[in-house]
Amino acid sequence: MEEAASPIEEALGKIEVGIRHLKIQQDMFLSGHLPRQPFEARKDIETLIESLKRVHFQRFSERFRYTMLTSKYQTMCELYAKMLRAKEEGRTRPGIPGFVAARRPSENTVVPPPALAAAARRREAPAPPDLIVIGDAAKEDRACRMFYDRFVQASKEASSGGKVIPYETFRTQIQSKTDAVRKKSGCDKVVYQVEVKGGRVVLKSKPAEAANAKQRKS
Repeated sequence: MEEAASPIEEALGKIEVGIRHLKIQQDMFLSGHLPRQPFEARKDIETLIESLKRVHFQRFSERFRYTMLTSKYQTMCELYAKMLRAKEEGRTRPGIPGFVAARRPSENTVVPPPALAAAARRREAPAPPDLIVIGDAAKEDRACRMFYDRFVQASKEASSGGKVIPYETFRTQIQSKTDAVRKKSGCDKVVYQVEVKGGRVVLKSKPAEAANAKQRKS
């Protein structure tokens, strides 16, 4: 018999489903298939997020999932605001949500150097996480890839430098370590964290249950 989901898990599930539905409605509005903006759907998600902000999470996995969902929602809202502004300024193509037509620079237009443009894109992109909870790296490939981006970033910032391993090698090593920790501790998932010590990048790991117990004691 399956264990009933906790109220927090149910609320997190509603937020996740709500984000997917809101994305669909936003795309429909931007493409002209929805007459008005989905304010109600957005308000429902924000109400759920605010209600969980005041909750003391007993499980580490729930707090991590809440953080990831709020980050995903914030990123989606920022992108939608940019697309909406482009639509209002007439820089979209009908049928493609948020499409911004390319503009040819005029003689007075100042085009930033590639390095500055890349830096600006990095500032706009959501920062990859320093911490991740993994049970199956293959099934959680997207989260694992974001964590790998953080690992690469930390490796480049470390004074020792060094060659960065390919993503597939990184994921294989993470899965191998996860299997070993799960077998030894009996846990379902493993927490990984990127740390830089003495100019070297270190990947710390521990059972998710142990991290959760430590959080409750604090």
